[in-house]
Amino acid sequence: MSEISDLVEALPETEPKGALRGMATAARLADEPSRAEILARMAALTKRLRQADPLSRLGAELDRQLSETCATDPE
Repeated sequence: MSEISDLVEALPETEPKGALRGMATAARLADEPSRAEILARMAALTKRLRQADPLSRLGAELDRQLSETCATDPE
């Protein structure tokens, strides 16, 4: 669990970091069934944050356009 806590602490200070920090602490203290549930909630939150991140959206759009360009490039 310390790896997850370390990764959370490496994030920039934002409101979602506070939520993730709280969940990481709860997961560290919880028993196994509860820990799995908390980790699943952390994963869902991380996925939503990534999808809402402008840089992630830009990267996805660039990847999409590059794949289209490469697919139609005669080289």
